[in-house]
Order: sequence, then structure tokens, then C-alpha cells
Amino acid sequence: MKKTGPPTSMKYISRMDYNKVKGYQVRFGQGINCKNVCRFFSKVEFGTWKKTLIVAKAWRGKTWKTLPPKRIYRNYCTGRGYHFTYKRKMGVEYGYWVATWNLNGKKFRRSFSVSKYGTRKAKRMAMVIREKNTQHHKDRRG
Repeated sequence: MKKTGPPTSMKYISRMDYNKVKGYQVRFGQGINCKNVCRFFSKVEFGTWKKTLIVAKAWRGKTWKTLPPKRIYRNYCTGRGYHFTYKRKMGVEYGYWVATWNLNGKKFRRSFSVSKYGTRKAKRMAMVIREKNTQHHKDRRG
């Protein structure tokens, strides 16, 4: 994965200015397989808002360099009635090939797990089931 440059300005930093909570919170959301990284910098500890922000930005810059690249999730659409997608269940990511087709105005969908069938076989199964169902529909229309 490609990692972008270091964050600038106030990216990943939130100012917390409530009755008993005053300071800056730095948060990095790292996606499914990585833990979220979070730290609060109290105004009471550092004295002023400016000093607190400087420390928060310094920590953000140092910590950001140690994080793995953020995973980008995409659906890979072929434009042919089948596509690859990810699903999450209990924090675990699963890849699927999904076939879609229409029959008498009703939409149908069938998915094939990559972990169960393997990438090539799951894709082939999606292609075959779609072709079978669209061909069956064409034959019935005559």
C-alpha cells in the first residue's frame, strides 16, 4: 500500500473543550485489521492551548511514521455481471466473487467465498452461474 505524506495542520487532531475535559485528542483510524491509535493531551498538564497543541502535533508526527499504511477497500467491478468485493464479520475480512443477474424483472445475486473455493475457482463459479442464468432467461424469451 502506498502511504501519503505526513499529516498537516489539524488533521487527526480534535480540540476537546468541555466542562471538565480540556485539551487535544489525536486519533488515527487504521481500518479493519489494525487497532485505532488514540491519545489525549490535557491543557492542565501543559498549561496553555498553544503548548498543548504543539505537543499533540509532535506526537502525531512521530506516531504517524510508525503506523502501517491504511488499507483501501474497493469493489472490483468487471462490468459483466460479476464482481469482487470484501465483507467483514467479527473484525475479519473475507473476499467474495459475486454474480448478479435479472430474471423477469427480479434481481438475483449469488456470492462465492475466496477462502472456501480459492480466487480463481470462486471467480469462475460466479461467471458460470451468471452465464447459466442469463442464457436460461434468453432461451425462455425465445
